[in-house]
Amino acid sequence: MGNLIWLASFPKSGNTWFRVFLSNLLPRRQLPVEINALEMIGMASSRKLFDEHCALHSAELSMDEVDDLRAHVFDSISAQTRGSLFFKIHDARFNTRGGRPLVPASATRAAVYFIRNPLDVAVSFAHHSTISLDASIDALNDPQHAYAATTDRLHVQLRQHLGSWSAHVRSWTEQVDFPLHVVRYEDMLATPLLTFAAIIEFLQIERSDAEVRRAIDFSHIDELKRQEALIDFKEKKHASGARFFRQGSSGGWRDALTPAQVARVIDHHREVMAKFGYLDAI
Repeated sequence: MGNLIWLASFPKSGNTWFRVFLSNLLPRRQLPVEINALEMIGMASSRKLFDEHCALHSAELSMDEVDDLRAHVFDSISAQTRGSLFFKIHDARFNTRGGRPLVPASATRAAVYFIRNPLDVAVSFAHHSTISLDASIDALNDPQHAYAATTDRLHVQLRQHLGSWSAHVRSWTEQVDFPLHVVRYEDMLATPLLTFAAIIEFLQIERSDAEVRRAIDFSHIDELKRQEALIDFKEKKHASGARFFRQGSSGGWRDALTPAQVARVIDHHREVMAKFGYLDAI
């Protein structure tokens, strides 16, 4: 068993929120961490990370060749370090051309998977990428959906295969190669202390309820929005929307999506939505 812990999600599902929480919790901070100081949690798609741990330079490889090597890079990182390492990842857990999972069990200690109602994801992703709601729904329904997949420039991040929302969820939640804890974004909002404490228990991080509560307060959406109003969030450069931290709520799709748009999402993702309780209130 390796030592990498994956913080995995389809985009706009609570991953960054949890990273801010963890960055406040682990060092037992007495003041909120700055949103540009989340270095303790790596980015699995970082081109720089790949180049530092691979004998070949990513710029000289095709995207498929990079995919084939990423699992070996993660094995190398795990072998060269001690203690648990956290990585944010948006990739679905797919097999590369060589037949090996992109996220190798050999390098992995555990994973936390953040899931959010795809109706709300569609709205949030549209704002995040400054695209129409229909285009956002197209992306959620697209089995070939990927980040940083254009060839017009060298992206800071490597290509990330997301696939459709349902396929992404299944790729992580139905795997049995390593321990996994699934977290609903809606539960993070409704019962934060209970939900965050359960994640910490799963990760075997010993902190008091008071420390968890303080880290939750330090990572509240109002604090994140306050900081973003004062400084440029460096991860915002990978998005095109006006703000990275927008509302941090659930159920906004009811005022944003038309009945036809709601039906498009449900028709594509009914089975997975039902499994995680997202059809109960519709």
